[in-house]
Amino acid sequence: MTQETSKFKRAGIVGVVLSMTLAMCGAVLPSGSAFADCKGPTTLAELNTAINDGGANTITLCANINIAGGYGGYGGYGNNNRINVTKTATIDLNGNTISSNGSSAIIKTNSGTTLTLVGKGQVSANKLNSSSSAGNLVIAGGTYTVDPSNFVKNNALKAYKVGNNWNVETKLTADNFNVGDIVVRQGQTDSIEVVKPTDSTTGVSYLSADSGVATVTSAGVVTGIAVGNTTINVTPTYDNTIVKTIDVEVLPVLKTIDADDITIRVGKDDTIAPSVVEDASIAGATFTYESADEGVATVDNDGKVTGVSDGATTVTVTASYTDDLGEMTATKTVNVVVYDVQAGDNDEGGVASDTVKEIVDEGLPENMEDASDKQKEAFGADYKETGENLKDAINDGAKITTIVNIEDSVAPDDVVKTSIENALKANGINAKNIEYFDVSVEMKNGDAVIGNLHKLSDRIEVVLADVETPEAGYVRQYYVVKYHNGIPTVLKEGDGFVIENDKIKILSDEFSIFAVGYNDTLVAKKVSTPNTGANTSDGGSANSSALMAVATMSMATILAGAAIFAKRK
Repeated sequence: MTQETSKFKRAGIVGVVLSMTLAMCGAVLPSGSAFADCKGPTTLAELNTAINDGGANTITLCANINIAGGYGGYGGYGNNNRINVTKTATIDLNGNTISSNGSSAIIKTNSGTTLTLVGKGQVSANKLNSSSSAGNLVIAGGTYTVDPSNFVKNNALKAYKVGNNWNVETKLTADNFNVGDIVVRQGQTDSIEVVKPTDSTTGVSYLSADSGVATVTSAGVVTGIAVGNTTINVTPTYDNTIVKTIDVEVLPVLKTIDADDITIRVGKDDTIAPSVVEDASIAGATFTYESADEGVATVDNDGKVTGVSDGATTVTVTASYTDDLGEMTATKTVNVVVYDVQAGDNDEGGVASDTVKEIVDEGLPENMEDASDKQKEAFGADYKETGENLKDAINDGAKITTIVNIEDSVAPDDVVKTSIENALKANGINAKNIEYFDVSVEMKNGDAVIGNLHKLSDRIEVVLADVETPEAGYVRQYYVVKYHNGIPTVLKEGDGFVIENDKIKILSDEFSIFAVGYNDTLVAKKVSTPNTGANTSDGGSANSSALMAVATMSMATILAGAAIFAKRK
């Protein structure tokens, strides 16, 4: 029997005797003490002896064992710096602690051996299993405080912890694990796939070279941040000298389409110009279009929208783009408003409606304070209110109608009357009996008045009244005065007004008050005198002629009810 074996047996006998003695005295033995009722090693030397004797399947540890620091070489029997496994054995920690404050591994398993640790207890060391170990280490119980970077058993194996249990597995090396490259879209994620031995659960760490392009979590989830390329290093958690580098490409994403809403007039068209918001590099995206109501607006394959009737509808724009990851699609709903402008009563030639179209096509400003001179002139003093009302009607998809109104027998105020009479007198005209007409051009949305047009883009003919035939022997001369924006203008026959088919027609592009008057003139005629019976030198009768004086008189105006119409002149 060896000295170590004798020491082991002596310690066991002493422990039993001392335990019995303490029991009789009522003492409680500390767990793990050599004096407890435990037949097993209490020192490193005894533990190594028990392992090498191989006499028991399970060796029960009977005391805490502290392995002194330092490294005592690879020994065999009697090694006092680590547990030296020369034969297969199982150690039950039995609530005890194996600890070391040294820098060396505390276990070495020799070739052909297996050491299994079981039971409750604790192992605390900087290194657990020596890198020179050639055997197996199975940890099935206990708790362990060991630097994770030193779980290495040897170049092929490592120890790892599952809950409170440890096990061994194939160690990751530069040759037995691989990672694949990543292609991910901006704002989306993908996971790094680590290919390693089936018995390996070794964790790895990840580090992105440019987190502005792509980030990576501790679980290997990659998020594309910006379009571009970068790399990610993958390293086993226990050995930062092994590095796998993967390439990461971040592709643009198709998510949002930008396209403006459209407002058009019936019969007109406008083209949708969609674009991809996220990245201009998706220039190859294709677009399709679909109208929700072709009775209001149609759309062709190029995005050209044509107004069919007044109202509102939508066009759905679908973008499609294919990259290395497959096809992406996105949609955008474009609101389409269609309005109409039609010539109404007495706008037979459509001059007024065409004026509205021209004004709108010029572009109504967002703030009517910025209205153009043409718009101000067309809408008159109320151009701000009229312009805003017109914009509202257009945005509502309304049917806008232009109507020429003629109101006869109006009674203007004294300022207007005096101004018109003075204009006639200034032109040598003495027309005392005058009829006044109020001519206006309205824009209407249904029954609602949008506003008036005070100046059109062209002149129109407006019939004011029928012409009455004067008494026999008289000739009638008509006069017309236009009163617009406080200024009276005497119109010339054949230019400012005409008489055709016994109708008085004004020719104008400006509208407000019109005054019509006339003078009747008695025409000179030849009068024959009867024969007096007087004799004459030639024995015949003498005829004499007399001329009646020409008298001019002003007659009351006789104007039949207005037969109204208008046509382009």
